[in-house]
Amino acid sequence: DFAWGGQGFPQNWQPGTTLDASLCFYPAYFQQRALVKEAKVLHRPFEAGGFPDFISFNKAYRAAIAKNPWLGLFPVCLGQVRPFLQKEQLYFSDLNGLHLPCKTSNEQLAWQLIALSGGKAIQVFGEWDGHTFLPLSILAEGRFIDCSIRYEAPRKTWYR
Repeated sequence: DFAWGGQGFPQNWQPGTTLDASLCFYPAYFQQRALVKEAKVLHRPFEAGGFPDFISFNKAYRAAIAKNPWLGLFPVCLGQVRPFLQKEQLYFSDLNGLHLPCKTSNEQLAWQLIALSGGKAIQVFGEWDGHTFLPLSILAEGRFIDCSIRYEAPRKTWYR
């Protein structure tokens, strides 16, 4: 969502809400910003599609970069991934066994993602910056979880 000059948003949709909406996109080579012309809240479980694997995700990302080489963040919904930690780095693995590096605000959030998946594939929405994926929300066993709420790790106090 986008609001200019801190003016706030006219709608107050909660994360995970399912909408049937008409959008008017701002002109751009790779369109990401839109105004909602009309919207109706649907009272049904949230369903995310997403890229089925990292090969299709990579193909879409390359097409977006070809349209706009200065593209900063690429919004991504990954269909079926499994989170895992390797040397304190969070990764997602697709059904083909390919890995995608992720960034989180702290190690606690990485462990929460792993626990929420329960070893099963989950759907994840986030932002790709060209190097790492930032998870913003997940859909696991029909539950929508907002990952954008950052948990602060306890600070270490050093004494002399």
